[in-house]
Amino acid sequence: MPVTELPRLLLIEDDPDTLTWLSGVLRSTFTLRVATTAARGRMLAADQAFPPEIVLLDGQLPDDSGAAVCASLTADPATAGIPVVFLSGATGLDAELAAFAAGAADYLRKPAEPELLRARLAVQLRQHRAARRVREERRRADLLLDSVLPSGAAEELRRVGRIAPHRVDGVAVLFCDVVGFTRWCDQTPPEQVVPALDHVFREMELLCRTHGVDKIKTIGDGFMATAGLLGPAADAGARAFAVAMAADAAVAQAHPGWRMRAGVHVGPVVAGVVGDERTQYDLWGDTVNLAARLCGVAPPGGVAALPGVAPAWAPPGRPARVLLKGKGTVDICVWGDAASEADEDPTGFVFAP
Repeated sequence: MPVTELPRLLLIEDDPDTLTWLSGVLRSTFTLRVATTAARGRMLAADQAFPPEIVLLDGQLPDDSGAAVCASLTADPATAGIPVVFLSGATGLDAELAAFAAGAADYLRKPAEPELLRARLAVQLRQHRAARRVREERRRADLLLDSVLPSGAAEELRRVGRIAPHRVDGVAVLFCDVVGFTRWCDQTPPEQVVPALDHVFREMELLCRTHGVDKIKTIGDGFMATAGLLGPAADAGARAFAVAMAADAAVAQAHPGWRMRAGVHVGPVVAGVVGDERTQYDLWGDTVNLAARLCGVAPPGGVAALPGVAPAWAPPGRPARVLLKGKGTVDICVWGDAASEADEDPTGFVFAP
């Protein structure tokens, strides 16, 4: 049978006779570690190699009071979650009140009945483990939330319990997609498709973090990001454009032979969350549609944008005239090779006109 690990108890007590008695009472129930001074007790409580699940504390130690030790443990983030149970020889009410004021979880007077001591410690241990499970579940929920929502939206949801729909001006919207991905995907085993695309999007996420751009979502082989939506950014367009210009090299590094193209536009957007099942944070508006369609006419490895969108540091783009759905003939600037003809999946996205 597997050996069940006993709960870890830190005993802070300086009296040898009490230590001997407590060892006999608790050694079959707990894995014990002993400190005979306040300083040693604080050090062992914070020892991550043997993190105690509960502390049994004497009310008075040679170098400090139990209340002072308890207060320091509850104030330290590294030890604040550990329940502290007093076992004190003091008989007055003031000592008990001082212990609880310092953050004690429970208080017993010496000599305690062994069965009562074990029972009170068991109660605190159960509560501690339940609180730890709740914290771990909350941590996992936060990780999941941060993985499916932009950071600013996730923080708003945590803070107020909802993500309010809002309109924001001056948002830079970036769309990227992998040229020819659909054809490659149809001819490639899924065991190769998913890791390759995962590698590409991880590189894109790294680019976004580097330039202060927020990933919004992926759709197929497409990647959507914004700057200036979830926080003010006077240089939103420049940030998104920097990611767009670096995207092709990042994709080629992740998967040799692949090319990434991008479209960037700046303007007002409406943002919010839709749906009850698999809820998704999304953007709407002409700015979004235009960025997606610019991506569709960008050359392999290149970027397309309207005149005036590129920052001053960007190399001059080549003027081009293209036909965009819902817009007619539009003058744009192109960075990269000659503007591409529409392939089997010109944008990777479907939007209403």
